[in-house]
Amino acid sequence: MQIEPTYPQIDIKEFKAFAVWRWKAEELNQNCCSCRKLMTEPCIDCEVINDQMENQSKCIAVQSGNCGHALHRHCIRKWIQTKSQGGTQGTCPMCDLTWEITNEVELQN
Repeated sequence: MQIEPTYPQIDIKEFKAFAVWRWKAEELNQNCCSCRKLMTEPCIDCEVINDQMENQSKCIAVQSGNCGHALHRHCIRKWIQTKSQGGTQGTCPMCDLTWEITNEVELQN
């Protein structure tokens, strides 16, 4: 006669998954999380400025922060200005870490 071992029954009441991710800002074929336009296209503010400029280089500027997220320069400036009106320091709109510029790229088209 063979006796099978018995194990205690476990009821899982709740399960929470946690993940850490990073947006690779080196790839400029991604969308800005603020205006949802491609990084290689002007943001909404730049489109207005560019429409007024004739025969001049068009403004496209991308900033990446210490957290690895990337946004158009004007989009992140607007975000930080809006957040800092409440007395808080500017943070990344994606992860809420303090925004510190680690790289800025000026694209011309």
